[in-house]
Amino acid sequence: KYLKYQKYILDIQADIYLFNQNYSIKTNIEINIYEINKYRPNFINQTLIELYELPYQFQAFDFDNNKQTNGYLTYYLSNCFNYCPFEINPNNGILNLKKQINFIKDHIYD
Repeated sequence: KYLKYQKYILDIQADIYLFNQNYSIKTNIEINIYEINKYRPNFINQTLIELYELPYQFQAFDFDNNKQTNGYLTYYLSNCFNYCPFEINPNNGILNLKKQINFIKDHIYD
């Protein structure tokens, strides 16, 4: 078995209208890819830094033969818990802002 590691860092700004006011949310997302088989996932999106519209779907594939175990991808935000403005679907990689009811208006998200 092989262990491969690759890192992407994205700077994201999302402008939203919330509670009758405009807000700008800035954050960065670090994508860590760990691969314990022969092939690591490759992103279909040619460049990840052109993240300008939410929802955004991260799409990846790999060349491992057994798609039930080796080719299965799981997406998660590792440092994004209670006070995170973003959420990601673990099965399909869709990144989105949380719904308005989940925001704390006066909180600084970092």
